[in-house]
Amino acid sequence: LVIVKHHSILAHTNIMNKGKGEKCFTCPLDKRVFKTRKALNQHTAASHPSSGGARPKTRPSRPMRAAKSANASGATATRLLRGNDVIGSYTLDTKVANGRVVAQLPINPTYFANTRLAMEAGMYSRWKPARMAFKIVSSASSMVTGSYLMGWSADPADYYESGVVAITRVSALVPSTSCHISQPGMLVVPNDSNQKWLYLTGKEVDETCRGKFIIVLGASLGSITTSSVITLTVNLQWAIHVDGPRVSTQSSRSTIYAESDYAGYHTTSTSDWASGTKLSLKLHPGGGLVPFPSAKPQTVYQLDEAAKLYYTVGGKGAAVKFGVLIPNFAVKALAVFADKDSATKFAQTGDSSHCLPYEGANANPVEPDNPAWFEVVTAAAVRTIGPLEEQLLEEIANLRRQLQLCKVDSAEVESTISEASFLE
Repeated sequence: LVIVKHHSILAHTNIMNKGKGEKCFTCPLDKRVFKTRKALNQHTAASHPSSGGARPKTRPSRPMRAAKSANASGATATRLLRGNDVIGSYTLDTKVANGRVVAQLPINPTYFANTRLAMEAGMYSRWKPARMAFKIVSSASSMVTGSYLMGWSADPADYYESGVVAITRVSALVPSTSCHISQPGMLVVPNDSNQKWLYLTGKEVDETCRGKFIIVLGASLGSITTSSVITLTVNLQWAIHVDGPRVSTQSSRSTIYAESDYAGYHTTSTSDWASGTKLSLKLHPGGGLVPFPSAKPQTVYQLDEAAKLYYTVGGKGAAVKFGVLIPNFAVKALAVFADKDSATKFAQTGDSSHCLPYEGANANPVEPDNPAWFEVVTAAAVRTIGPLEEQLLEEIANLRRQLQLCKVDSAEVESTISEASFLE
């Protein structure tokens, strides 16, 4: 209380003295006047020690400088996207042996076609994961026997061959988990605090993917009829950071390439698909099918016209021109075709009878070693016109001819009778 009173009186006295045009300092306790503050402080300390002495004026606190925004400083603004998508559905039956690799999915948002994740991430150039949680939901009842394993590998280019060894390899992954075939399972991809930015497009999976998610059948199915099947549905709960907004200046059709480790592939077959009776692509005998990570389902791709890829038919070589993603297969591999019609039918139906039959491997590697495949048509856009629609279109054409003969203003009539009303 003494100190507060001391300062208030001192301030008042100084103001009074300044008002008289003098610069002086008065002791508030004994009214002695000093010409300097230093003299006043010495007097107060010597004569009035209990008062605590005169305190120097405190410097006013400096206001905090507002932080610059990311945009003001020139840094790239990042965004956090969140969502949940179904990224795959896989069918199993009693014929599937334990150790079968059900799926192996490199983790890149644009690889999960027809999902919200792919559409939103496609507007940016770079990404890195904040949370990636895979959840498997099974259609099997609790009476069905069997199990499945799932795991995450840090190497997106690592290929998993079906067989008992696949069970061992996936079990050794960290993280990995095993579940009864009727039980749901979840696996969360570990986050790396030093995770670098990854590109959303590119040929090198190491620069575009955050590892690989693998599903393997741990024990064969039992306690179901031979005609019964079960389905494993894979959900992805995701949260990703993105930056580098981009607007594509190219055509909307996509271009795909094989993984770089499989450059120089050739035509052959695999027992894992269509019992080895249909043609696909491999790098070497006994290896796995060639993955095309960014290939979309139900889409026809045409091989670059400058490329040369052959298959064996009648003991001779013939040219491969088209490819379609094999549905419900462990990796994104292509079935190959010599003509567009067969490729389109396979894309629409998934019926392997439209695929080229396997008559032997063609050892001639593709030239160049990793050519481009261009999207030419999406099966969802292909629509067959039925007989009724053909009849309606013919009637519309007849009406148009009659209107021209009668010299009736076609615009006035079409405002009330449109082609859409007929086709509805």
